[in-house]
Amino acid sequence: GGADPSSNGAFQVNGGAAALPLPSSPEPYAAPAPADAPAPAQRPHRWTVVSMMAVAFVLCNMDKVNMSVAVIPMAAELGWSATERGLVSSSFFWGYSLTQLPAGYISTKIGGAKVLAAGVALWSFGTLIGPPAASVSLVALCATRVLVGLGEGFAPSAATAVLAKLVPSTDRSRAVAAVWGGLDVGSAVGLLLCGPLIRMFGWPSVFYLFAALGLMWAALWPLVQPDKMDDDMIAEKAKKDQERATRLALAQAEAMGPGGVLESVDELPLSTTYTKLEKVLPVDGRVPWGEFFSCFDPQCPWVLLWAGLRPPPGRHAVCIRKIRRGSDFDSPMHSLEHNS
Repeated sequence: GGADPSSNGAFQVNGGAAALPLPSSPEPYAAPAPADAPAPAQRPHRWTVVSMMAVAFVLCNMDKVNMSVAVIPMAAELGWSATERGLVSSSFFWGYSLTQLPAGYISTKIGGAKVLAAGVALWSFGTLIGPPAASVSLVALCATRVLVGLGEGFAPSAATAVLAKLVPSTDRSRAVAAVWGGLDVGSAVGLLLCGPLIRMFGWPSVFYLFAALGLMWAALWPLVQPDKMDDDMIAEKAKKDQERATRLALAQAEAMGPGGVLESVDELPLSTTYTKLEKVLPVDGRVPWGEFFSCFDPQCPWVLLWAGLRPPPGRHAVCIRKIRRGSDFDSPMHSLEHNS
């Protein structure tokens, strides 16, 4: 008969003589499990600190240029002459010039982050008390501008100390450009804001607003942990410390080598008294072995230096240097022994 489909999914041909399997229904496609995507790289902490320092430098020049615009309505209101107006404008640089050199030393001793915070707080305070001081006397106003200059004089050295500590050499140029670029931004922003603020709220507003921003910055600065170092910078600092220790050890070894030669030469009879000249010259047939060996002391380092430049197979350069240093310490001892 004909081909009848069987119940098991196959065709029976001629009474079941042959069976052809039917194609089974395809299994549903199972998408491969997605691999775990790599976690996005975390932004290094140092760039948060750099951003905060850039903002500080923006405020730095804002508090510097505000007097350039405000001095015009202030002079008109307070009746200043051209000389008095120039005196007020230049008072800032009296303080600014005084703290340039001390700022570097202080930043090295107590840390740039602390010095920068103190500087921002100082110049913001000087800006804040500017309007009340102007109503008191010209001298009082000049004193506040000196305070502003003193505070801003700390900023460059303090920022340099922070960058040197937190930013590795590969990123340092970008960090310096970002921070010092804040000065130009501050000049532009300050000059743009001063005119509208003075027109709408009076000249004291530029002092109060800019001072408030600076004091807010000083309050937020400790929260960003400006002394926290990233892992790569910690590794770089450890490497530099190791290299510094190696250089100091080499310098100490180089200094001690000639010292041994000096000791052996100092013990020569010829250098102490002329009456013992016969001990130096072989007039009695005796060979002055101590003096003979002392002649070779200064030459040994040169021989071993050449050997260090061309170490033999199987000998590391460090081993050659150790042999050289050992001979520098040992040969004067033998010279003194034969000289006694």
